[in-house]
This record gives sequence, structure tokens and C-alpha cells, in this order.
Amino acid sequence: MKKISILYILLFSFICCCYSQKREIVSVNLNTPLSSEIGEAVVSTGEVIKTDAIQITETFEVKSGFTKFQHIAGEVYPIVFIKNGFKIYYLQSSLKDGRYWGIGVSVNNPDEIYPIVASIIKVVAKMKNYEVKNNVKKTVQVSLCDNCYRQEFIYSGKVGNIVKFEYREFIGDMARPSFFQNLEYDISENEIVGFKGLRLKILKTSNISISYEVLESFKPLR
Repeated sequence: MKKISILYILLFSFICCCYSQKREIVSVNLNTPLSSEIGEAVVSTGEVIKTDAIQITETFEVKSGFTKFQHIAGEVYPIVFIKNGFKIYYLQSSLKDGRYWGIGVSVNNPDEIYPIVASIIKVVAKMKNYEVKNNVKKTVQVSLCDNCYRQEFIYSGKVGNIVKFEYREFIGDMARPSFFQNLEYDISENEIVGFKGLRLKILKTSNISISYEVLESFKPLR
């Protein structure tokens, strides 16, 4: 039984990786006046995974056989697989009575939307007697990945004309930086500071906060 469970987990992981997932770099607002306090990141960017998903906007209940299932408003279902012209969305936590309860959306007609139940081996039954297109909406689920990276530039305060920052770099483990460096800049010489491709125009500094504009973001790590 343990081997079968492991096989199911691996199968689900493989399926999820193959459908409508994109790795993107979080964008930074350029040439816009911004402000941050000491200890806050003036710039934070990096990779995220964006997955095609469906959000439940209004709670509704369905029934299959003797089993009832409630789709709760606010829940977001990522795409799991595509079969017979339908994109199938559900949560792993939606497993009930040996089946996953989710939503199916036609690939060719986005207005054709039905509640579905799906088995572990991707046998899908559509509940065409339910009208639910006004209870759901298309969305994108944003999440980190095991080997995503993040870069942060944190304001650490000032002493006279010296402005201090800390650079942090995270790869995989977002709880502990894989690299960091303390940096100091004399803004009496130049109001523009930079590191690893990042360019900041310093507008105003104090012992509490900093006002600035991002002229250029970090160079991607890969």
C-alpha cells in the first residue's frame, strides 16, 4: 500500500508539472517614487511559478451518488491535467470517497464549465446538470518552487551622508539567505547607488525611512 501511495504522489507531481505552469521573474516598479522604513526591502524580486487555476467565487454544493461536496468561495484550484478536451482543476485536499471533486473547463469553449469528479487514474465524470459558470472565475496561482531564487535590497539606515543597505540572496531555501553582503554608499558624491545591476536614485533619507526610485532592477541570477 505504501508503494502505491508513493506512486500516486509521483504521478500527481508529474502531471502538475506538465500543464500550464510558467516560471517568471517578479517585476519591479521602475521610475516611480517609493518609500521604505529601516529593515524593509526597498527592492524584492525573484522567480515564482505561475499556474493556470480556477477560483470559486460563490459557494455551491454538488452531489454524486450518495455523496455531497461543497465548493467553498475563495478556494483556488490549480490545473491538474487535460483530458477529452477539458482542463481539470482540483485540490489534493478535495479527495472524498476515493475521488477528487473539482471543476472542468472546455479547452475550446471557456463558457462550458462543469463540476467534476476524478479518480486517481484520471477517469473523469462531468456533472452537466449543474450550472456553475457564474460561481467560478479563471485566475493564476502564484507560488515558490524548490529551486526558485529571490533577491532583496534592505535599507539599514544612515550615518551622515553614508547610507547603508544589506543585500540578501535566497536560492531554494527562502528562510535563510544563501548569500548576503552589507553595503555603504556616500550619497554626497552621487545620489544613484547600485549593486548587481540594481540602480536606485536616492530622493530622501532619515534614520527612519528612505524615499527613492528604482531606475533598473537586479540582473537575473539565471
